[in-house]
Amino acid sequence: MVRLNRFPIATRIYGGFGSLIAIGLAIAALGGWQLARVATDVGRLVVMSDQLMRPQRGGLAIETMRRAALQYKTLDDKASAQQFDDALALASQFLGQAQGEAVSLDRRQVYGGMRQQLDVLKDEFAQLVHLSDTVASSNQTLSKAGGDMLGAVASLKELAQR
Repeated sequence: MVRLNRFPIATRIYGGFGSLIAIGLAIAALGGWQLARVATDVGRLVVMSDQLMRPQRGGLAIETMRRAALQYKTLDDKASAQQFDDALALASQFLGQAQGEAVSLDRRQVYGGMRQQLDVLKDEFAQLVHLSDTVASSNQTLSKAGGDMLGAVASLKELAQR
């Protein structure tokens, strides 16, 4: 304190405010540096989020495929076949992107296995569509034959009554 007394009052005031400004600038520089680190971390988290969303969207597309197959099987809804094909293309696209951007070899193998399972699901659905079409065709043939039989029985009955 004794050493500061030898300076004039104006110098002491300017020195005090100057040191406050220097401390404020140091805090601002530290804050800017920390904000830059936060921006880098946020960017890294956004990339990780994108990498995690692709497999999740692929999984949702696979669920849509399963729902469409079940709807086709139970209700014989032809529109669900198109929904299945659209979901298959979407799932294959998302899983392909996820496989290409996978960091580890294990993840690439898992995504590759999932894409192979998509091919198996596609073949099974094609078989389901073929069987469903065969059943529908057989039902139409049987219905026509039944109608013809009823007509023949009605004419026999009419002939027998005469």
